[in-house]
Amino acid sequence: MLAIVNDSLNFTVQSAAYNAVSAAQTGTTIALPLFRSNHTSWRLYTGISAMNAGTGPASISIEVTDSEGNLLTGRPGMQQTNVAPGATALFWPGNFATDNNWAIVSKAYGSAVIKSDQPLAVIVNDTSLNGMADASTYNGINASVQ
Repeated sequence: MLAIVNDSLNFTVQSAAYNAVSAAQTGTTIALPLFRSNHTSWRLYTGISAMNAGTGPASISIEVTDSEGNLLTGRPGMQQTNVAPGATALFWPGNFATDNNWAIVSKAYGSAVIKSDQPLAVIVNDTSLNGMADASTYNGINASVQ
């Protein structure tokens, strides 16, 4: 089967597309090479959708590394438990409680890793909240140990 998914913001403002995630792309560790939170004056944010592609409930977490190598993990909004098979966990930078020692909520960019005890299909939406940049969407990279 061949499938392409189109995603839009306000139906006419921004649009992006991605190929449907194949079974080979699912895994328990998914690498995301670009993560942004309020990055640049274009206000670019990365929204992440992690679907449980397994057969049992999943515990799913995200770790974010900024461009200077600082790691953000274990904060509120960075882990979801008991995600049912076929259900999706959503991760949004504004939901990650933080402190002044890490700038993830204020003009940060870097990368992220999603981990789970069930295989995941992950997509990333890179969106400008002020409409100053095009939207983009990409599939997460299966980085599970083979």
